[in-house]
Amino acid sequence: MAQPKYYNEWVTYLMNSGLSATAAAQGAMQYGSVHPSSAPDFNPAWLPGSSTSGGTGSGGGGASAGDSQTENYIQQVKLEFPWIEVLGLWKMVENAIRNDEPWELIYARLQQTDQYKRQFAGMFDNRGQRRFASEAEYLNELEKYRQVLRTYGAYDPKNDDPLDFVSMITQGITPEQLEQRFRVYKELERSGQDVVDAFYVYAGMNITVDDLYRATVSDEYREKLRSSYNQTVAGQKLDYEKFITRATERGLNRVVSALGRMQKLGMLTGQAVAEIQAIDPNFAREMMGALFTAGGDKAAKSLSLDELMASFEYALIGSAATESGLAMPTKERIEELRRAGIDRAQALRAYGSFAEKQNALDAMAQRAKLTDSFDQQMFEDAVLLARGDAQRVLQRAMSFERSLGQQQGAFQQRLSDDGRLEQVGRAV
Repeated sequence: MAQPKYYNEWVTYLMNSGLSATAAAQGAMQYGSVHPSSAPDFNPAWLPGSSTSGGTGSGGGGASAGDSQTENYIQQVKLEFPWIEVLGLWKMVENAIRNDEPWELIYARLQQTDQYKRQFAGMFDNRGQRRFASEAEYLNELEKYRQVLRTYGAYDPKNDDPLDFVSMITQGITPEQLEQRFRVYKELERSGQDVVDAFYVYAGMNITVDDLYRATVSDEYREKLRSSYNQTVAGQKLDYEKFITRATERGLNRVVSALGRMQKLGMLTGQAVAEIQAIDPNFAREMMGALFTAGGDKAAKSLSLDELMASFEYALIGSAATESGLAMPTKERIEELRRAGIDRAQALRAYGSFAEKQNALDAMAQRAKLTDSFDQQMFEDAVLLARGDAQRVLQRAMSFERSLGQQQGAFQQRLSDDGRLEQVGRAV
């Protein structure tokens, strides 16, 4: 909110009247468009610089009104502005009060110190207008930013610098928006690998989770990435050999990362990991091809890329975990691996859907008066384990929502046969 023209005059005037600094700042934001002298109950003794304002430290009062009154005023300022002492500026302020300097001059001097400029670098916009009504409100906003960083493991107290938050303040990114961005990024880290791999396998494009995040928060970048993908796909010939080769490269990357985590947890020996890392690329491609074609079974269901990748992981990680050596699996084993890959891919899709729509599902169930809360456990029971009670709650909640949608044009969803949440007329 912009600072009114007579903000400083009103702060001093109201503090001289006996209000706390916080209340004075709030009043100044409300009345500061006109000078205090226009107030119906105007008291000239309370004006900034008045020699009769007595005991407030705002021009002429100070010690002349009595030491006790001065001490009370000093304690009031210390209580209302704790950040002054934190910045190491309290002695300067205390001496100024005892020397009977007006508060508006003391405050102006504070604002000119290097400590203030660094701590409150985002307090004013480029026109000199306040973004926050008071320093306390500003500091509270910084603490909210820090709490978000703590929640997502991104806060380092040793390197805490108030200047780090200025760019977010100037860009209008609130702590709530920062939390949303972290949540999106963490979800992309968890479930975005399928998209990253798809860009490489189908288009030969090497993108990162950072690219996916930029595409999520920027319409312009999302369109640029989509256009680049479509142009690349249209301009190339993706034959079977190229598809299998690229899929194998990314599949091996996944396996190596997973094995590294398993070794750190003591689940695998170093020898087992080394054997997979030294795998013959031709053998790996042969394994990927067998999984993709179901060992030559033309009647088998075609696997999506994420299902194929999951099957490949199961095949190689299973060999490493059992230390059974690397060999082409039998046709029966291939079918087991494909089924496991499909189940895992479906589970990951379902978890991603729940993460995106948790609040919506919870609200639907409550509106339909079916449960107090539709949580992750119920979602797993309904979508992943197909348990009847949880499925009935979810389906009835969605049916209730669709009935509202028919009347009000509301957002409508349903649970598909393969466990995905769908908007009516479009898969999610």
